[in-house]
Amino acid sequence: MIRYTTAGLRVLPRSGEDGRSSIVDRLAETMREMAFAGQNATVESLSARCHLTPDEIRAFGPEAADLARARSVRALRDDLPRIRVPAGSRHHEAA
Repeated sequence: MIRYTTAGLRVLPRSGEDGRSSIVDRLAETMREMAFAGQNATVESLSARCHLTPDEIRAFGPEAADLARARSVRALRDDLPRIRVPAGSRHHEAA
């Protein structure tokens, strides 16, 4: 006979108190994927891909868009090659 007990098990908390940051993270990553694929991120397309209601997307969308933009800009800056500018050139910044 198989016996099932919940003793000793614990439920892992979601990121954020109400799960808000996990929804925002998921939306942001989906927005980035769609942008890099050349697709528009609309309420309807995000609803289909993230399995969220349109009201949830309208509520969390602006924050997710800001997060997606920040992550994309940082990723692009990290990928840029470092160019060494000789001291004395007009583009050299004095420290």
